[in-house]
Amino acid sequence: MIKKITQLLKSHHLCFAVILLASGISFAQTASKNPIYDDKGNEVIAKRDLFAKHFLNEDGSYTAAIASGPIHYQKEGVFSNIENTIRPFSSTIYSYANKENLMESYFGTTAHKGVKNKTKEGEVLEFLNTTMYWEVAGLKVNEQQSANVPVTTVDDKAYYNNLYGAINAEFVVLNGKRKLNYIIPSADALVNAPANATYLVFTEKVILPANWSYANTEDGVVVSNEKQERIYLYSNPYSFDGRGKKLRSNNTIMTVEAQDNVLTIATKVKTSWLLSTNRIFPVTVDPTVTVYPDMSNYNTGSVYSSDYYKLTADIGFGRDADNGGMQDFLRGWAKFNTASVPEDAIVSNGVTINYYVYYASPDYSPAYGHELVFSQLTLDPVTASGSALYNAIEQYGYGPFVTTAINSVGWKAHTLTSAAVQTDISNGLVNNYFSIGFMPQGDFYPEEYIAVDGWDFDKPYLTFTYTQPVMGTESFDKLVSMYPNPAENILTVASDYQIESITIYSLVGQLIHTKTNSNTIDVSSLTKGVYMATIKLDNGQTITKKIIKK
Repeated sequence: MIKKITQLLKSHHLCFAVILLASGISFAQTASKNPIYDDKGNEVIAKRDLFAKHFLNEDGSYTAAIASGPIHYQKEGVFSNIENTIRPFSSTIYSYANKENLMESYFGTTAHKGVKNKTKEGEVLEFLNTTMYWEVAGLKVNEQQSANVPVTTVDDKAYYNNLYGAINAEFVVLNGKRKLNYIIPSADALVNAPANATYLVFTEKVILPANWSYANTEDGVVVSNEKQERIYLYSNPYSFDGRGKKLRSNNTIMTVEAQDNVLTIATKVKTSWLLSTNRIFPVTVDPTVTVYPDMSNYNTGSVYSSDYYKLTADIGFGRDADNGGMQDFLRGWAKFNTASVPEDAIVSNGVTINYYVYYASPDYSPAYGHELVFSQLTLDPVTASGSALYNAIEQYGYGPFVTTAINSVGWKAHTLTSAAVQTDISNGLVNNYFSIGFMPQGDFYPEEYIAVDGWDFDKPYLTFTYTQPVMGTESFDKLVSMYPNPAENILTVASDYQIESITIYSLVGQLIHTKTNSNTIDVSSLTKGVYMATIKLDNGQTITKKIIKK
């Protein structure tokens, strides 16, 4: 059953889409930059992981900002901000690339050169020998080879326009993943559809490294390396028209054939949907590739009441259109990886959840008795069944509840002061995650709901302050001391423990210098000012202190 809830597309998602305005409904044209990237003080770069930033406060505590999806990539042991911009690349085959990501993407100068994915495990070649045809009674009809058109780029998008007549191909680079959108601008592009066609099919060849393998799963096609480690997920595709993307649809399927290490992936759009007189063009066909680790398992999503259908990525809460005569309510969820927070950390009162509303029914309002409860979750929402997850997201949540209006597009922030949320985050540190539910409160009519960006774009994030177990001044001084401070040339670190590394950062978090297995570091080349020194000890502790260069 196709749901009627619509994810109205952001303009940065679909270049050619025409978005139809439903009367009185508010939605995003563009989203502002995720505030997690804003300067919140002295970031301790050494505490970064894929998901989190940590900021040192003047009182010695830390503020953690943890996103529900990746915000960093790691190269040569250093975590850097993911940048999705596609930049010029000097190569006869690939003229543009995105390299500041979990998965590097290289785009062929022309369409027939294909696209290359690169991770530390190896390289995968995609978008080769591309074709389009109609399927009639299982047979190919009107097969068309793609045109060898040149690539063009705008920010995080690469285009091969007029790939099949008027049909374009658009690639969109995201954090740890990349979308491929086939964009059909009008019904005129489909005039050669034969009678009795069941599918419009797009195919491409994918070349895997030797000894890699693939497997069909419920979520799509998983590609594993020679060690049987999962590297990529080719997600189940979907299609949508000018009305926008539905949170769940059954109009598109994917099939895979293999010969040695070459896969032929076919994305097949049902003509019963595509050629319907109800279609509003443009139509977008969207297959997506996602890189591991952990990225294929979306850490956000929603679950329906009528059949416990569990969807991933976008967070919805409220009431959808009725499903087969049954009322259909939505509850949302998000999971945050807390591995970068020490297990013995003491979480302070006041945990803020930040989330971006991109679609808002005007009737989801406190004026009509509607609220939002951030619900306690004691299970892992990624692995839980739909029924278990729906019933776990309940009205008894963390206080205070959200009683202000949230039915407008933009970033929202809500601080939870309940002692229970502090306890749950602290207790969950040993398991490296914290989960929360989005539970609607009140009586709802059909299609009164809020939609929040999930894994793909402006992902939610938590901020909270924590301290590590307090040591007395005497104990701390015994653990680490630095002299001279202020320093002019050589800074010495004294400790009863072995010093594994000393790292100097600027106050804006820029890595200046690192020295390993030594208790001294030369700061003579630094300009006068204040810096942060992070000392890693062999007992597992990391100490950060301010130093002054004179």
